[in-house]
Amino acid sequence: IVVNVDGDDALLTNEALKIIKKHFDEGADVSVGNCFNVLKPTRIYDHVDFIKPWLRAGDNIWLHPKCFLLKLAKQIKQSDLMNNQHHYYEYDTDFAIMYAILRNASHPVFIKDLIYLYDRAIYSGKTIQLINKIRNELAIKARQDYLTKE
Repeated sequence: IVVNVDGDDALLTNEALKIIKKHFDEGADVSVGNCFNVLKPTRIYDHVDFIKPWLRAGDNIWLHPKCFLLKLAKQIKQSDLMNNQHHYYEYDTDFAIMYAILRNASHPVFIKDLIYLYDRAIYSGKTIQLINKIRNELAIKARQDYLTKE
């Protein structure tokens, strides 16, 4: 399983890799999402469908972390990464990669759990504090003793 984590981002929880692996153990060959976006903290990401996502402005197939079986990555053609003038795309390469991977995928899934911190403002100095805050909130919400009433 290839797990794509951008250098300026981070996995949000200690359970992130276990959650990803669980989906692949259940038959997924591609997974996307779900992330907390520092610049859009109230945004809740969702996903409609993996079939022809280009008809719906990409349908969030770029959501981090993008994960896929290595065999799908090996099927990407050089032409998948090039424009009509035969130059490599300079931007939005994750769209090009994910379109090519989804073309050959048979069981893509959207992960609803927040497992990734998407932070274009990582150098703000507040990122580590924010990661710890979110981890604490998730841990508190996951406590079993809060989920049951006596």
